[in-house]
Amino acid sequence: MKKPNINILSFGIIFLVLFSDILESLGELFYKKAALASGLDNITFSNLALFITGICHSGYLWIGISLYILNFFFWITALSKADLSVVYPIGSTNYIIVMVLSLVFLHENISPLRWVGVCFIILGIYFIFQSTRKRAGSDHD
Repeated sequence: MKKPNINILSFGIIFLVLFSDILESLGELFYKKAALASGLDNITFSNLALFITGICHSGYLWIGISLYILNFFFWITALSKADLSVVYPIGSTNYIIVMVLSLVFLHENISPLRWVGVCFIILGIYFIFQSTRKRAGSDHD
């Protein structure tokens, strides 16, 4: 099997990872909506069957599962084109997307400290991008 050349990330690989992250994040949003639609605030062993029945009848759950299945194919395609050690950390954009979706659609309160965390994630992604740039006369990071 030919090893992918990841010295320079292509737009196609970045698109695959970002689109995969968007699908995964939307899937998480629909899972949360399915859990909320169950109507149970406190899930215990005694009402677990009721909770499972409730979420299985929720269209939100099935939308979330469908998005995860679609995400799987984009993610596998991205992995086939670049090293896991590069693609996986770049995939952390889903943490950022989930926070924005939670703020906008679930009206969750996002503390300033969480936004600082987002800045560190962005900084980490920047470092990953920089590590993939081909250096003159070198094929190593």
